[in-house]
Amino acid sequence: MLDERFKTRIGRMATAAIASLLFMLFTTCTDYQAEFDDAFGGMEYADVSGDPISGSSDVQDPESSDAQSPKSSNGNGASSGKTSESSSSVKHSSASSSSTPASSGAEPQSSAVVPASSSGEPPRSSAESSSSMMSSSSVKSSSSLAYHFQLRIPEILYNVVTIGKQTWMADNMAEDKPTFFYPNGDRNKWKYGRLYDWSTAKEICPEGWHLPDSLEWQTLFDAVGGIDVAGGVLQSQNVYGTGEEMFAGFRNSAGKFIFFDKVADFWIKDDSGVKFVELQRGNPKALFMPNPELSDDLTGDAYSVRCIMDYITDGRDGQTYRTVKIGDQVWTAENMNYKTENSFCFNDSLDYCEKYGRLYKWDDAMSVCPDGWHLPNKDEWGQLITTVGGAENAGKALKATTGWKISHGGGNDSDGSGTDSYAFSALPAGEWYYDFVNFYELGYTGFFWSSSEVDSDSAYVFTLRGKKDSATNEDRDDKDDIAFSVRCVEGEP
Repeated sequence: MLDERFKTRIGRMATAAIASLLFMLFTTCTDYQAEFDDAFGGMEYADVSGDPISGSSDVQDPESSDAQSPKSSNGNGASSGKTSESSSSVKHSSASSSSTPASSGAEPQSSAVVPASSSGEPPRSSAESSSSMMSSSSVKSSSSLAYHFQLRIPEILYNVVTIGKQTWMADNMAEDKPTFFYPNGDRNKWKYGRLYDWSTAKEICPEGWHLPDSLEWQTLFDAVGGIDVAGGVLQSQNVYGTGEEMFAGFRNSAGKFIFFDKVADFWIKDDSGVKFVELQRGNPKALFMPNPELSDDLTGDAYSVRCIMDYITDGRDGQTYRTVKIGDQVWTAENMNYKTENSFCFNDSLDYCEKYGRLYKWDDAMSVCPDGWHLPNKDEWGQLITTVGGAENAGKALKATTGWKISHGGGNDSDGSGTDSYAFSALPAGEWYYDFVNFYELGYTGFFWSSSEVDSDSAYVFTLRGKKDSATNEDRDDKDDIAFSVRCVEGEP
């Protein structure tokens, strides 16, 4: 009698052979690009010629009779955003992720959570939710993929957007801090964010986010086509949803408000604190300031703030990975994509690796994380599950807001998607198996290695499925024959 493992493999091969035959018949009458987007794109795209506004609403400007809801405003893009490093060390771009105090564990904590504002103002959006992030919409531009969600810091709902490999807030910061000013001196302009002096701007970004430096701004401009067109692209509502209410003007050190609704000035993190980026309404260019005509001492001025999500740079190949603090753990918020001898791109396509990361055999997975990070063990995955609400709810909380399917019969792409409440953004990257078809489960299942073995043939695997809101730590008894995704957790193993 055949043993169970052999029968399972025979079954897989038979199923895969039938699937391959049906696939070949289907592709003879279907445009490949349309099939790629529909079956494997993993995200829903809106027509960029239309308005990518979701169902969320906003408090409207009382001075405008035709004020619109805020733009719906994170996933991986086509632009790599890579930074070259000569060593194998990991570079953090973070003001806080590795030094912030640990959560007490009494309440699930996302990196998004900061103390509530005491201003008593209405929330930026009238939509209320108990989760810190809510699904919005996605748009695909000609230059890179923009994946949107919304981030709730108590009392204020911020739109967020990933452009290339960076994740930005798509609204101006509006937190009530010691030194701030309303745009144009008018409290009713609060939805344009607030204007902050330099000392406050340096500290205003919430945990897990930081004030961007000039290189990070330049990377953003490059991702949308270069500095000569970036100003126009970023103020367009139909592409990245970062415009419209960005033009808060500024307040000079003499207390005068200047250029409201005409310019958007954003602080740059710089040792001297005198640099900022300017976008001008109707001007396609983005500008690094100050220019030679301006005073070098701008620390008494007040400008807007946009924050960028923390990330690390892998010194081995220059790739960047977003990071997120959940409870007292810091995780990579993207799958590893570092090439090793025993790693695979789904269907052997680099396009899949760019979005989903690589699939690793267990031995390679054990050593693929960058310096200062490691492959999580079973207990560390268990700690994550507990932090986000327990096994029954963890899948819903950790899965990305698009791309997860329930039914192998061709169900809607987003039927099995999650809320991404902690910005973990898990994707259904599927698996590689040693048999002749090799690749399975893209869009339906996400398998993530742990470093914990059951025995020489078996290891625990953290598993998320489109058809379930739960998460499991499964025992897989064929660990040498399969390849799964890798997420890394900060610290020594």
